[in-house]
Amino acid sequence: MKDNRLIEWGQNKKRPLKDFFEHLEEGEERALYTMINQLDLLVVGKRIKGEFVVICSNVKKPDKVLKTYRLRWQIERCFFQMKTNGFNLENTHMTLMDRLMKLMCIVTVALFLASLCGLIQKCPFKKTVGAPLYSYFTRGLRAIKHFLLKSPETGSPLTY
Repeated sequence: MKDNRLIEWGQNKKRPLKDFFEHLEEGEERALYTMINQLDLLVVGKRIKGEFVVICSNVKKPDKVLKTYRLRWQIERCFFQMKTNGFNLENTHMTLMDRLMKLMCIVTVALFLASLCGLIQKCPFKKTVGAPLYSYFTRGLRAIKHFLLKSPETGSPLTY
């Protein structure tokens, strides 16, 4: 939802959505129960790293909405790594289901191993948000690639 979306508040009054969340402190959250397009919805907002995240749901428990969204976001990131950011799974021309299933299994294991490898890699931080510059997956994939392309004689990366 856009932050300028008008939400009914009080008698015959409407206020922009951002008015309900912009006062939140870091890590603080707020939930609103409202009607939007004839749907009884829960709107949950939380300030994270200076900005607020707003989630709209038909689930009536605010804590469950945020937990579900966090899990969903992890799944989205996993598919992003599989499809476009690491393994380019979208570029496969396979059409047989059994082969696609095998490829998905291999990519899933590789994603897991790259993420594990990334856990032990050092990474610079973005000073503005205090977060690592690269994900565990990206760090791990780069380390594995560097290791596999290293020349046994010189120890330096191979160039082609």
